[in-house]
Amino acid sequence: MTEVLYRDATPADAPACADLLQDWLEATDWMPDLHGRDATHGWVTGHLFPSTQVIVAQGQAGLVGFVAVDADGQVLQLQVAEGARGQRVGHRLLALARVRSTAGLSLWCFAANGAALRFYAREGFREAARTEGGNAEGLPDIHLVQEQAA
Repeated sequence: MTEVLYRDATPADAPACADLLQDWLEATDWMPDLHGRDATHGWVTGHLFPSTQVIVAQGQAGLVGFVAVDADGQVLQLQVAEGARGQRVGHRLLALARVRSTAGLSLWCFAANGAALRFYAREGFREAARTEGGNAEGLPDIHLVQEQAA
């Protein structure tokens, strides 16, 4: 993979971020098909970008990842393009988010997302709680936390 630039997102990045998210949703067989691309674009543009700090990973051919973190340190989205996975893009995005969050980071991850759970364990997250599907998707999920190092 070519060099990746990490930077704060601008509103112009919202469509590419929405596409990364929707591409993952469509490629994930256990994820229920609740929304289409237009709804995902609307949510990213109208909710995610205005309410979070978004950092993007820019490759030569376009965005290859992004992380969106709210003021409380909750990671609402972390997406890495399929072709950029395994190249430390997610690690770098989380590292940048961690620097900006004084209280540490937390997130919810679907229990079925084994690859993500293994990634977050390597990144120092630990399980804090579980649900049996108290989300829009109706899928079991796990609350993961990562305190800031002292």
